[in-house]
Parts: sequence; C-alpha cells; structure tokens
Amino acid sequence: MSDALIHKYAKNPYGRDLVVGDVHGCFEKLNDTLDTINFDVLVDRLFSVGDLIDRGPSSQSVTEWLELPWFCAVTGNHEQMACEYYWGNLDEAHYRMNGGAWFIELQRFEQAKIVAALKRLPIAIEIETELGTVAIVHAACDYPTWGAFKSAIAGPLGTRHIENAVWGRDRANGESFGPVGDVRAVVVGHTPSQEIHRIDNVVFIDTGGWIRGGQCGNVISIIDAATLEPALAPVAA
Repeated sequence: MSDALIHKYAKNPYGRDLVVGDVHGCFEKLNDTLDTINFDVLVDRLFSVGDLIDRGPSSQSVTEWLELPWFCAVTGNHEQMACEYYWGNLDEAHYRMNGGAWFIELQRFEQAKIVAALKRLPIAIEIETELGTVAIVHAACDYPTWGAFKSAIAGPLGTRHIENAVWGRDRANGESFGPVGDVRAVVVGHTPSQEIHRIDNVVFIDTGGWIRGGQCGNVISIIDAATLEPALAPVAA
C-alpha cells in the first residue's frame, strides 16, 4: 500500500509500545480497553496489526485514528479489500459479505478520503525494544528470517509475497516453518482464537473482540511489545 513497505520505530524512551489485535470498527471497545490499562497518549504508542475496518459499528472513524500521532498500523486484508473495491477490482457482493457495507454506502468523496489514508499504511512495522526487534505484519511471515521476508516483498515477485503477508494462514493452520530469524518476535492478527498464543516466535493476538460488532465477551487484545505479554495498567511508584 505505502511506498515505504516497512516503517521502522526506535525504542520509545518515555513510555510503552503496545500492539493491538484486529479492531474491525470496534473503536469504542478499543477505547475502553485502553482506559483499563491506563494508556497515556503523551508517552505511550499503540501499534495495530491491521483490520481496523469492517464488521464493527464505527469503521468510518478509521481516518481519525490514523491521524493520531501515537497510533500506527499495518495493512490488513480488510484495508486491502476497501481499496480494491474503490479501484473497481473487487465486486460489491464479495466485499459486502465481508463486512464492507458501511464503505459501499458512503459517497464517493468519502470513500476517497478513507482510501487515501489506507494507502499510506505499510505492509510491516519494526519496533526496537530493549530485548530486540519486534516486527508486525497482519497475517503471516512464512520465511526463515525477517531479512528474507523483507527481500521477498521488495523483490520482483513482491506482490505475491505481500499477498501472503496480508492473507496467509498456513502457519496458523499447522504448517511448520520454524522460528523467524533476525527478530525477537513477529506479531500478527487475522486468524481469530480464544486467547493470545505463539507458534515458534510468531505471536497471534486476534482474540475476536470484534465478533458481533464488539458485543461478544471476547476482548480486544493488547500486548506490550517489550514483554510480549498482555498489557496491564502501570503500577504506581
């Protein structure tokens, strides 16, 4: 999507770097979750594994969120579908079936504003932590090293490799790839599960908090990039 396929972030010297699972338009539920962990917009940063839109009640708020200085996201398959629909490459029935009715029913100029924001999203993010680099992609990183992944998406067959990064589920479905070298961990969403879990050093954090428009009891999971554990409210000194 973005001309820069990977966005890199130095270690946060002031606060926490947190990563949130798929939101799917449930931004009010996300706000409630941020309140429970005492997220501080002055020093903390929030990174997203993508799929900010579709299915939930507030997908149109995505542009407001992407303007926040402390919020950063990668491209998910639902961001990709919105753009492809706008460009005429995805039929209405297919996108509507996948939660895109809200976007389909917008005026063309409103769609254009959203697509302009989504086009700026990278395919991957790298965050430096005190224990090493933590990477984020939406769905999959099925490569022996992070360097191999970066070379693949930037290479002559990049589109094919990007498609896997945004849509892939082979590791989640049990295919063995082994740990991704060169990074401490890769954090992904896309494949919902009842709890945060790891396969090798790939951390799956889509716990389905968006199901039924966010009305189900599942949480929108947020982990701490430094610890790779669920984020908690800071303990008062």
